[in-house]
Amino acid sequence: ELLRQFMDYDGWYGRDNVFRAMVDVQFVAAMGPPGGGRTFVSNRYLRHFNTLALAQVSDDTLSQIFRTIMDWHLATKSFPSSIKQLAQPLIA
Repeated sequence: ELLRQFMDYDGWYGRDNVFRAMVDVQFVAAMGPPGGGRTFVSNRYLRHFNTLALAQVSDDTLSQIFRTIMDWHLATKSFPSSIKQLAQPLIA
């Protein structure tokens, strides 16, 4: 809640009721789903961030993606066939 207050008001009031302003501060954060020691993050705090969610993909899918990119790169850059043959063992 303190971080949200900072993002809303650019600082905090101290115990002496003097406002402590913060300037030139940036926040970068990463998070997983709540549970296992991770607490829930309120929507009031999340509204200050751009949220990006990615699904976990299987190893086979990642191999196919990188194999396609490698095959395209080796084909478009005119590599010799001896080098092109190394693409499969490189990805696997």
